[in-house]
Amino acid sequence: MNPGYIEFGRARYRGEFIAADALAYEPRDGCQFDLILLNSFLHHVDDETARRLLARLNGFLANDGTIHLLDLVLPEERSLARWLAVHDRGDYPRPLAEWRGLFEERFECTAFQPYPLGIFGLTMWQMVYLKGTRRA
Repeated sequence: MNPGYIEFGRARYRGEFIAADALAYEPRDGCQFDLILLNSFLHHVDDETARRLLARLNGFLANDGTIHLLDLVLPEERSLARWLAVHDRGDYPRPLAEWRGLFEERFECTAFQPYPLGIFGLTMWQMVYLKGTRRA
């Protein structure tokens, strides 16, 4: 958790911002969220933990809310991006198809966008952005 990110959000945007362990967090009765951001976290947890977390987040999301997930991809081909993903502090980078499948178990996917991060035209990391809405 990074409370500094929350403070930045509070200073810049309206609304309530919360930094909490989503597996332990209990929202106030009836409290649901318009937007949930999960940024570069799930590649640090195994599939079972990721599934439990996504299930809880689905329950926190308002009916018209959106979840945004950005995370590290494990490229299939040999490359610098694959080497960096394998040697990342997170032990669970996943191929694109696994990210989509994991996400779509709990959310209706409205955006799926792989993208590179790099420097001087060299791709250092492959990332994915997923956006979704609550699945009943």
